[in-house]
Amino acid sequence: MAEDYNEACFWFAHGLSYDLEPKLEYVIDMVETYGYALINSGRAGEALFFENIYEEFGNSADFQFLMGLIYMNNAMFDAAVGEFLKAVKHRDCRMAGVNSYAAYYNVGVIYECLEKISEAKYYYQKCGNYEPAKKRLKLINS
Repeated sequence: MAEDYNEACFWFAHGLSYDLEPKLEYVIDMVETYGYALINSGRAGEALFFENIYEEFGNSADFQFLMGLIYMNNAMFDAAVGEFLKAVKHRDCRMAGVNSYAAYYNVGVIYECLEKISEAKYYYQKCGNYEPAKKRLKLINS
């Protein structure tokens, strides 16, 4: 919360070094928050090790969305799109939008960056009233 992501990464790594039960809510929260801290500290390459824990944590929209961000930040765009589209198949999530507008928005961003404009428009439109998507659509259409 203090946005000292490097310090947070140190403590998350330390906390997760213990033998923990992956099904416990606080463990899931620690893992996912650690992933965001790695991304926010510019260490997205290190976050690729989350592939090694996918089997334990990868059955939720929240983790799949996080993996999409990790792949996106490592220029692994096909893998990122795949994870975002997996996330939207879940009915439930803990963080708002990861199984809907936020996932679709990131797919739109990827396609826009790859100059696949019709695909980008399609996914931005799926975001509904999500303001960033509406802005991107307006820019694309102008």
